[in-house]
Amino acid sequence: MAIPNTPSLLETRNPLLLQSANSLDCALAQFNKLTTSIERNGASQVVPKETSIAEWLLGPVSEMTYQSYPSYTVSNNEPESPIFGWATSPALSPLGWNIPSEVMDLTSPEPEIEQGSTATTTTANNKRRSSSPSQSTKRPRTAGEEECSEELLARRAKNTDAARRSRLKKVVKLEGLETKVSGLESTNQTLSTKVAVLEAERNSHLVKEAEQMARIAQLEAKLIETQLAFALRRVQ
Repeated sequence: MAIPNTPSLLETRNPLLLQSANSLDCALAQFNKLTTSIERNGASQVVPKETSIAEWLLGPVSEMTYQSYPSYTVSNNEPESPIFGWATSPALSPLGWNIPSEVMDLTSPEPEIEQGSTATTTTANNKRRSSSPSQSTKRPRTAGEEECSEELLARRAKNTDAARRSRLKKVVKLEGLETKVSGLESTNQTLSTKVAVLEAERNSHLVKEAEQMARIAQLEAKLIETQLAFALRRVQ
């Protein structure tokens, strides 16, 4: 159960990365030593059925003392590792090997999560959020907003009054124009009747004039005949 050799991280120039790489190398070396000793002793032992493999492997580790293996001590003021996100301090593991908590979590058995309970809790929380009214809608109005609303109402009232007045003026003008149009139409009708009468009189006068001209022509012709007859009588 030996861990494969990983490439060294000491080639980087960042001091934080170098520090975390040193701690990781020390932890891996100690873990390799531990696994080799466990493999030697585990050949003669049998894994019990009730315990898991992780507990069986970590059982001898818990029995070992802190002084049997060297530890890599780091001051508490050092920052967290930028690679793994865990602080390089001796309080991370009981043996002081600076093993990250992620590796320990992988070996520990995962607890079973009840999906039904989480689903019911999420639905209950959603219902509470939906039922509770939002505070933003119940925000109290300030004095400036009230003044603005009053000014807007006053402007709207003025605009409505002006619109009503303009509409009334337009209605009055339309009524006056309609009365004028009706009067002009009546006068037009009377004038049209008068024009018709005058045209009829003119036609009658023209007819009479034509008759008089014809009568004048007849009388002139008779006058000429009488003059010729009188002249012939004198010659005889």
